[in-house]
Amino acid sequence: MSSREAVLGRIRSALAADTVPPPPVPRDYIRVGANPPGSEPVLELMVEGYDNAEIARRLVISQNTVKNHVAAILSKLGVQNRIHAELLRLA
Repeated sequence: MSSREAVLGRIRSALAADTVPPPPVPRDYIRVGANPPGSEPVLELMVEGYDNAEIARRLVISQNTVKNHVAAILSKLGVQNRIHAELLRLA
């Protein structure tokens, strides 16, 4: 299945309210790029589907800190939200 077909299939599943399991995340995707200091664990948990509150709890940091890291990551990726980041990764 092509990347385009995979993305379209995921979108169709989401629209049909089916549960869409997250695809495996290659380790090099998570570790590549210049991320803000300390954002790597935030990125790992973000791509695993955790929300800001759960990321903050797991990393024992404030939700505002998580929000700042997520905003910086999305900005570096050139996307507006987590869904766009996931679609970019799948493309």
